[in-house]
Amino acid sequence: MAPTTRRTGRTSVKGKHRVEKKYKRRQFDYKMKLDAINYLSVHGMKATIARFFDTTDDAEKCRLRVQKWKGNREYIEAACVTPKKAARMRVHQPGVGPVLPADVEDQLCKWIDDLRHDGVPIATSLLTSHALEITSEHGFTTSQFRASKSWRTGFLKRHKLSFRSRTHQGQQTVAEADKIADEFAADVRREIAAKGIVNVLNADQTAAFFEVLPKKTLAPTGTRTVWVRCGKKEKQRATVMLTGDITGKKYVPFIVFKTQPSRSAEVDVLNQTTRHGFGRYLWRQMEPCQSEFNVQIYGNMSAWWNEDLTLRYLDFMFHDRCPTSSPIMLLLDQFSGHWTDAVEARAKSYAVVLKKIPAGLTWRSQPADVAWIKPFKDSLRRVWVQSLRVQLAEHKRLRPQTIFSLQPPSRADIVRWVRDSWDGVTERTITAGFKKCMYTEDSSWKSGTDEDESVGGENEEDVSDVVVALESHGDVVGRPLTPDMDVIDNKGAEVDEE
Repeated sequence: MAPTTRRTGRTSVKGKHRVEKKYKRRQFDYKMKLDAINYLSVHGMKATIARFFDTTDDAEKCRLRVQKWKGNREYIEAACVTPKKAARMRVHQPGVGPVLPADVEDQLCKWIDDLRHDGVPIATSLLTSHALEITSEHGFTTSQFRASKSWRTGFLKRHKLSFRSRTHQGQQTVAEADKIADEFAADVRREIAAKGIVNVLNADQTAAFFEVLPKKTLAPTGTRTVWVRCGKKEKQRATVMLTGDITGKKYVPFIVFKTQPSRSAEVDVLNQTTRHGFGRYLWRQMEPCQSEFNVQIYGNMSAWWNEDLTLRYLDFMFHDRCPTSSPIMLLLDQFSGHWTDAVEARAKSYAVVLKKIPAGLTWRSQPADVAWIKPFKDSLRRVWVQSLRVQLAEHKRLRPQTIFSLQPPSRADIVRWVRDSWDGVTERTITAGFKKCMYTEDSSWKSGTDEDESVGGENEEDVSDVVVALESHGDVVGRPLTPDMDVIDNKGAEVDEE
């Protein structure tokens, strides 16, 4: 490997440069000091200086240094009791630094417990500032106690604390959320028994992005701007509505794509009534996909769910039912498009009992969020990564001398991926969601555990590997990865007026 050259840094405008280091002072670890003392007792001072010091060092200073080490032999031997201590330059003696009294640390722990009980996030800066405030009240000055990183590390270790990433956030504590969720589950079970409900369904929407770009990738340390390749559709996404019931049955998924309405009012009405919101040309592509993959495909300006889609969903799912049919229950979240008068009236006409999941508790009381959305999204990412691998292999085989161009998936690809991913979710995973939410008599809830058959964490590594491979294919058009890439805009939606 070629030797690295020293970085020169920015060009000095005023002609002032950093003072060059002269390396006048040297530090020696305790092992070297002990070896020098032992060598001195056998071979003498001259041989010791020649062995342990450079020829450019002042011989008299070296002699005085060795004599000083010889006088501190007991101290040096005590510092070499373990290899770890022997490799140190200095040993911090117990009692030299300020030690906080036990009652002061107990007071700090009490403050932490109070904040945790109230759900207040505790950052490093907050812990440091409060520790300095408490110690100042007990007579410690800032020169005696600084709440340094080493003190924080020891404090956290002594009291078995650590900084953790948040898993949930909201106005309710976990205990309060569990209580509300238990009451809601009991209410669902009572209503099932009282109304003679024969089946319970849950439906939930989730986003399927055209490009599943990772939030992080490998880059040299200190890089200010990190670039990744994209196919110019990193902000486009479809909405997928997934439905499952308490027996483990999976229903036809609904997919909503973005499309612009026709400029002609008459054509737009025709598109909405006969072509699921698409124009004539796009519908020629979507209709065969809908039949081939057994899905329902719709289009609107936002590619998101709304009241009209909820009505169409009810008509498609329950068209063979009537008001005298045996009642069934449909669990839905708080989305406003689910709870209009028209939706509730339509559900009643099909003998469907709509049940609203408490606000902020979908992670606890919605079977879709609890069990099957994650394996579904993991599978989507897997097939996206596989698609990139195929593109890279094809480029390497057919056009190795050209610049690689990432091709985003088409609508038909998204439909096929959604269908395959939904087919990959097992019946056991569907029923596990209802059991975890305690909607069945044999329910069991274990907070923080998952029984789903999700893929695991290798997807992020696969995506990063693909991104690294893309970096090796020359300078293609790229965009910096920024947090706003999750924001969906309406630009770029295709207009099909006919």
